[in-house]
Amino acid sequence: MLQQLVTDCIPATFGRGAQDILDTSYRNAGKIDASNFVTSFHPANFGIINNIEQILLPSISSDKELHIRRLTAELYKLNVRLSMLL
Repeated sequence: MLQQLVTDCIPATFGRGAQDILDTSYRNAGKIDASNFVTSFHPANFGIINNIEQILLPSISSDKELHIRRLTAELYKLNVRLSMLL
């Protein structure tokens, strides 16, 4: 099954400044876009992100105002480190 995962990946680039770079000597990774996932599971839909937010990012209060930190999650791709699988 891991071999199928590697086969389904396309080369993953990374950002450096305003550039989109593909350098496998620096980062040998593949990616699968979320549109190709079998599932549409997202932890925010089940309150998981809210629970993590409450535990790790408590509200910060001051004398003048209350600041609330927000944690967001975006499911857009899966990066697979190919050097670990090959």
